[in-house]
Amino acid sequence: MRPHLLLCLAFLVVLSVATPAHAQRWIGALKAGGTITQFSGETLTNVDFEPRVGLVGGVTLGFDFGTGFAVLSEAIYARKGAYFDILLNDRPTRIRSDLTYLEIPLLAQYRLETSGYVHPKIFAGPMIAFLLNSRIEFRDKGSDLAQIEEDDSIEGRDFAVVFGAGVEVEVSDQRLSFEARAELGRADITKPDPELGNPELHNTGIKILVGIIF
Repeated sequence: MRPHLLLCLAFLVVLSVATPAHAQRWIGALKAGGTITQFSGETLTNVDFEPRVGLVGGVTLGFDFGTGFAVLSEAIYARKGAYFDILLNDRPTRIRSDLTYLEIPLLAQYRLETSGYVHPKIFAGPMIAFLLNSRIEFRDKGSDLAQIEEDDSIEGRDFAVVFGAGVEVEVSDQRLSFEARAELGRADITKPDPELGNPELHNTGIKILVGIIF
């Protein structure tokens, strides 16, 4: 088992023992927002990757230990990828990588229970992501015509470290969540290719999410 997963499990065990049982409760949330993603790593062609914008949304199920600490598991639909330029058949070509994932983060969260209506929070943890779809778009520069193909060079799973911060705001009897998070991919998402060698790419990005907590 990976070291960061062992640390998370140990942390949760300590919280469950130290927290009074009457203060514990299950929590849920619906979240949606946007993401800005990018590739980092090395390629044989030394291309410069540019970020792209996508939509994200999903659900959260968590356990609140009653002292500000909580553990959250999420299922998030996310679109990722990047833009880059290459010479294809001696023509300047704009490439867009379009990757769709189902992300499963496991987050440890601490929320500051203030006396007002706004409660700051921080969170961090590991994430595994499963590839749902992978496409690549070729477009000649200066042209509106594009060719879209399936991209079979991407691995089916990805691993990342997630961390971020936000606030929960009480509005009447409802609690709203606003948060920003960063994701640093730790796995090479490209499959080995005997012809291209072993270029190494990692998914990186930030998300801005708005949610309703139940």
